[in-house]
Amino acid sequence: MPSADLALSMSDRPDPVFLGDDLIYTLALTNNGPNAATGVALTNVLPAGVSFVSAVLSQGSCGRAGNVVTCSLGSLNSGAGVSVALLVRPVLAGLLTNRASAGSQMIDASPDNNSAAQQTLVLSSSGSFASASPILTPVFGPASPFPSTIFVSGLTASVFHVRVALNNLSHSYADDLDVLLVGPGGQSTLLMSDCGGEFPMANVSLTFDDA
Repeated sequence: MPSADLALSMSDRPDPVFLGDDLIYTLALTNNGPNAATGVALTNVLPAGVSFVSAVLSQGSCGRAGNVVTCSLGSLNSGAGVSVALLVRPVLAGLLTNRASAGSQMIDASPDNNSAAQQTLVLSSSGSFASASPILTPVFGPASPFPSTIFVSGLTASVFHVRVALNNLSHSYADDLDVLLVGPGGQSTLLMSDCGGEFPMANVSLTFDDA
């Protein structure tokens, strides 16, 4: 009898993710043949710790009932594929597991690759720390104050995920900006240098995340 081998894979971005930030699950479904698959359907069971936002897919349509997202994907020729991107927001910290499975009206001789699961670590922020005063970025010379020191206190464990946000950043020549983050022990990482070309920037928000 005619058969079609569906293969499902899944990835997440970003991982780890901060509580309340956007998290995207990308599901890729491929028909390895030898025949076309008809009536292709995908079912994704979202973890209890996320809030569903939207689904974007390359063909077909999706619906949701509770934490179950069901997608009708139509037909897939041998060698063809379809992608589904699920946008969610974590509402609970910890390790979340997203699970999905796919099938069609055709016999699948290799059903072991019809399902996929993805774990994501959701972090709760230890707090936000900011510079005490605005940092001025003149056309020439260093910023003022330079360096701009941010005091971090109250952390009771090792820091293993850092996010840096520059808010209301303005400069007449973006390429001139060099931004260096230096830790208390002298560790440093270059966040930005020679970026943005010859263009001005006004009230721009930039976020740097080590994920």
